[in-house]
Amino acid sequence: MLFLEIFIAFGCCQLKRWRESIHHDSWYFQWLSFLMRLFKVKLVPDVRLWCLAWSIPLLGLAALTWLLEGFLWNAPLVLLNVLVLLYSFGRHGFVKRLDRVLAIMRTANPETLFIRTEQIFPEFAQQKVTGIENQYILLRRQLFYDALQQLITVVFWFVLLGPWAALLYRLNALYIDYMEKHSPALVRASIAWDCLYLLEWLPARLLAASFTLSGNFAGAYHELRHIWANWTEKPGEFVARCGLQALSLPLNLEEFVKLNHWREQQQLAVEELMAIRDLLMRTLVVWAAGLAILVIGWHFSLGPVNTI
Repeated sequence: MLFLEIFIAFGCCQLKRWRESIHHDSWYFQWLSFLMRLFKVKLVPDVRLWCLAWSIPLLGLAALTWLLEGFLWNAPLVLLNVLVLLYSFGRHGFVKRLDRVLAIMRTANPETLFIRTEQIFPEFAQQKVTGIENQYILLRRQLFYDALQQLITVVFWFVLLGPWAALLYRLNALYIDYMEKHSPALVRASIAWDCLYLLEWLPARLLAASFTLSGNFAGAYHELRHIWANWTEKPGEFVARCGLQALSLPLNLEEFVKLNHWREQQQLAVEELMAIRDLLMRTLVVWAAGLAILVIGWHFSLGPVNTI
């Protein structure tokens, strides 16, 4: 059922109406607002607030799972798992955002490029980045991180520990988004930020390792081996570094900056973004194949063993 649940959830996620009908976070933000009033929290984040923010919803999920266990051949339980997984996916769809970036890159000029990308990536508004090369570096890193945080990490924890772990990851990320509106500097020093880092640490390395199968093996493997155990490397930067080395011809930023004509820079950037898109699509195929092999192997391992 595991592969079927992921397949159904991923298929529903491609349908905009289904995705938007599930991805309603107002209930969670109201829950956080209630907790802040309850504890009279003025200096956020608060450890008590963070613990209750995710533990109560997870207890509710556990109660529902217990009630539906064995009912109607577990069909309602499968539906619940699909809904939880669908809710735990990212809010924008990394392929859709990448396609929008490509469309902007083909038509925008240097003065409006970063302004228009901020409409796609609201998180860029907090970044004080100047210079086309620095803006492009930030854009590339975000595209790789999107694949990690919107899909790969969610699927990883869903397979490893079940729907509650996938939901925990998404609720923690939503908690950070909510608290950043109150005090962004304090959030990055909170336990929620540390939890996000730990939840993304292993999936980031597995995603980077899969680049060796879907892209340039030598380049990706060398970069992966070089930074594998670097705990100070953020998951998004880690994935971006390995992903760029997995490209057949990664863009040379020094030559990119030296070009005097925007049209030439634009063409190089579009070609690399297309290569990044192709790499991520091949990587999804690798993950799907690996997951299928894992599920089949697990199924046969539970089969009856004949003894003499």
